[in-house]
Amino acid sequence: MRHTPYIIMLLSDKGGVGKTTVAVNLAVALRGYGFRVLLIESDMFNPSIAFHLDIEARRHDFIDYAEGRCTLADAVVTHGPSSLDVLPCAINKNPIAIKKSLADSFMSDIVRRSGYDFVIMDTEPGRFENELTNYVDEAMLLATPDIPSVVSIIRLGIVFARHNVKNSVLINMRRNKGYELSRSEIEEVSENRVDGELPYSELVPVSINRHIPAVLLNRNAKFSRGMRLLAQRYITTSGLADGSRLDKGILGSIVDGVGGREKGVMVRGRRLEKVRQIAEDEEEYEEEAGASAESAGRAGSARVKRKEVERGDRVRLIREEVDKERKALARGVRGAGRIGYEGVLKTGSAVARGGVKVGQQVERGISREKQLLANGQKKRARRARKVVHVKL
Repeated sequence: MRHTPYIIMLLSDKGGVGKTTVAVNLAVALRGYGFRVLLIESDMFNPSIAFHLDIEARRHDFIDYAEGRCTLADAVVTHGPSSLDVLPCAINKNPIAIKKSLADSFMSDIVRRSGYDFVIMDTEPGRFENELTNYVDEAMLLATPDIPSVVSIIRLGIVFARHNVKNSVLINMRRNKGYELSRSEIEEVSENRVDGELPYSELVPVSINRHIPAVLLNRNAKFSRGMRLLAQRYITTSGLADGSRLDKGILGSIVDGVGGREKGVMVRGRRLEKVRQIAEDEEEYEEEAGASAESAGRAGSARVKRKEVERGDRVRLIREEVDKERKALARGVRGAGRIGYEGVLKTGSAVARGGVKVGQQVERGISREKQLLANGQKKRARRARKVVHVKL
């Protein structure tokens, strides 16, 4: 097993190929499998990761850290919904040249002291700081399936090959049109291996506009499934985990130790479905209660009270089941490793004694859902249910 972070650099010699989108979603997908991930915004000319994730940079940023004016902890911002660590770059600062002395300083600090499993580096189009090659484990060369884009990555492939850095091509925004280059044609033109293809999806611009990574906004979309497959490929290549973690994530691995993967996943699936059903019932209840109160007077009020009692019983049942599971996990997962989640549930520090965290997070999710609905914010509640995912 590796003890240093596996560093992946994303590059393209041409703009507009979706490099930042892929970097953000790959980092979130890897975090969802329970790994500690740092996403670095090294694009100093047009930084946009902060916009994608709706985060605000601290007083210090990537440039300050690279020049030694702050520590890594001073500049890193945690993205709450995914618990992903981000080293953003401020758009109002002048770009700097990453010389060898600077690269050696901050990259060695990340490798030796950060404790991350993966480091994802997003770069600006058309540039490559070869001073960083000594620290890069793998380079991902992004292109769209057209001749100008594919030709533009040839030079990048030659540079990395000269430095003996593993590199491959990722094709993004595949539309399956007749005028697009096929996979074999791209490999022939670029003289490089195509390691994967991602489909064009309307989900991507929607996710950027909402500041929610696509893999969280709709995990079942083709683009999201493609990103998870890409993350699984890097997990396997890095040697950071065996294949058993890929399908179920770290939470599923913990379930294995408690009482069997299938049983544990099914139980969690049923309970999560109950939570979501309660949310849907409460929304229907709010609408029905308003209509009944207007048309039926006291009869409507009695109906409201009866439904409120039934809803309270369901919530209590869920809480009892969650409490039992929390206690079982707390007994069985001490020292089992970190826990990963996808969605807007804050995970805090994901450590081995996260059995207690599981119960707290689920209870917090129920409470949050009820609060949103009770305040009459129905639109926001619908959006939250689409985003919230507990990694099973």
